[in-house]
Amino acid sequence: MLKTTVSDSQNEWGTLSAASRVVPALGLASLALILFGIKLLTIGTFGNATPYWDQWDAEAIGLYVPFLEGRLKWTNMLAPHNEHRILASRLLALGLFSANGMWNPLLQMVVNAGLHIGLVCLLVSMLTMVVGRRHSLAILAFCLMLFGCPYGSENTLWGIQSCVYFVILFSVCSIWFVIGAAPFSTWWWAGAGLSVCGFFSFAAGLFAPAALAGVGVLQFLTGTRTSRAHVASVLALGCLFLIGIACTPRIFSGAPMRATTLTQLFHAWNGFMGWPIRITMLGPLLRNAPAVLFAVVMLRTRPPAEDRRWFLLALILWMFGQSLAFAYGRASGSLPARYLDHFAIDVLTNFACLLSIVQNGAVGRRWAVPAAVAWTAVVLTFLGYDVHMNSRRVMHRRLETARAQELNTRNYVRTGDMHHLTDKPHLHIPYPKPARLAVALDMPSIRAILPKNIGVPLKGEITATIPNDACVADGYGPGAAGPTTDTWGTYGSAGAATTGTAAITFSAAHRGYRVEI
Repeated sequence: MLKTTVSDSQNEWGTLSAASRVVPALGLASLALILFGIKLLTIGTFGNATPYWDQWDAEAIGLYVPFLEGRLKWTNMLAPHNEHRILASRLLALGLFSANGMWNPLLQMVVNAGLHIGLVCLLVSMLTMVVGRRHSLAILAFCLMLFGCPYGSENTLWGIQSCVYFVILFSVCSIWFVIGAAPFSTWWWAGAGLSVCGFFSFAAGLFAPAALAGVGVLQFLTGTRTSRAHVASVLALGCLFLIGIACTPRIFSGAPMRATTLTQLFHAWNGFMGWPIRITMLGPLLRNAPAVLFAVVMLRTRPPAEDRRWFLLALILWMFGQSLAFAYGRASGSLPARYLDHFAIDVLTNFACLLSIVQNGAVGRRWAVPAAVAWTAVVLTFLGYDVHMNSRRVMHRRLETARAQELNTRNYVRTGDMHHLTDKPHLHIPYPKPARLAVALDMPSIRAILPKNIGVPLKGEITATIPNDACVADGYGPGAAGPTTDTWGTYGSAGAATTGTAAITFSAAHRGYRVEI
């Protein structure tokens, strides 16, 4: 059984009336609905159903083809994808495909949005129990401003990116269960199992057991937990981390992006740890000041092992470990938008540390509250500036390239002409290698499940016209661009003045098809 903390911030939950618990629940529900609405607005404005980049390998060729051909095995599900093993995302993709009957990246985006908002609300509930119910409104307001910004648009607009949300969800839950449980108890094993699920979502999942082992070492050194069972549990968590490293795939293609010098590693880590405060050197110091101060306070005061504030300390170690891994693996180039949802959790962790410091009076309230307000204002100001300068550009470029990808892919599917895939500007086709994309598009099993915006068009037949030339094949006037599919038009014997009626019959098709006139 999980042990409960003895601090005031946690005892107050046990004495709350049913009515007093309704208000936080309504606040959390309101936050979820607002954030989900923002996600849907982003998807509706900038989303496109054309599968993008890794989806052609990880989903189409690696998952759907063997599934449709009856040869899908667990080796397919556990196969490496870059440096990751995305079992959780493959299971979700296969479940959505089976339920929907077709490949629909827009559906994946909507489900991913719900997954993201769900884990945010879960984390809000956890942090409220750590820092106290009196701060619930502050946490809700901060989360609304933090997660309401579309900085992570790459994850929002890319169906395969559920792996990002899965690894955060499993890692946070793993830390929550283990940190408050007795070694090798039922809850401890549940947390350890969730950390394994995190690894099979995204390679960064291996840092959950690493953070827990780190907290366990600190608890032992401070005399908080010194039993043999505790030492054994720390060793077990450390072994999980080492096993995760050993099982992480190594890919040659990723070598150019890795840090090769300590200077390169430091500069990349500096940028990751400082977001959204993109100021050289000062960014990480400003953003992570609450976490550093909180860690110092924890090690000085040495609260009992049952105190849930150890959860925050584990999140801090998890945060630092992930950032270091990202800095090593992606040291070249700018900060990708798809990593920012990870760093947003880091920002929220720092905010919770700030509230905990104020709540427990670890420092003088006379200046602690103004400092907390100032830190919050600085972070949110830089966040707004970052979204204004970078996120809008990323989303508009994604919309432009997605439209070009849809057009070029659809034209190839309908004509088989490689001219529609080759010699195109960067990102104007949805996969970096035209020849391999053509191979995938030519597979009958893939053609049968393509999203309908790029799929094989319906075949139609004119069954009656009044008069006879009211609607004819290729009935478009001189100078018009030739279409890439069957076309009927009213440019008949009387030219553009031709009028009349026609009946066109289409063959039976999948429910996902539609007719556009």
